[in-house]
Amino acid sequence: MAKRMNQPTNEHFFEAYTIAHFCKVYDLSTRSLYRAWALGRGPCRRKCGGRVLIGRADARAWFDDLEVA
Repeated sequence: MAKRMNQPTNEHFFEAYTIAHFCKVYDLSTRSLYRAWALGRGPCRRKCGGRVLIGRADARAWFDDLEVA
């Protein structure tokens, strides 16, 4: 059966990123993300059980605050 056009994917329904998903979406290496956190420049993160999550709004705020090259 063919996939219907404009069918929503799971990416539309999340409220938080895992570290791996955040890095994929923002085209950032994990090392660069941890370096940004060490310098106090990374996005706000929260621990949920054993996972580290970055809220969608926190990710967007971090991105909006980046310097324009």
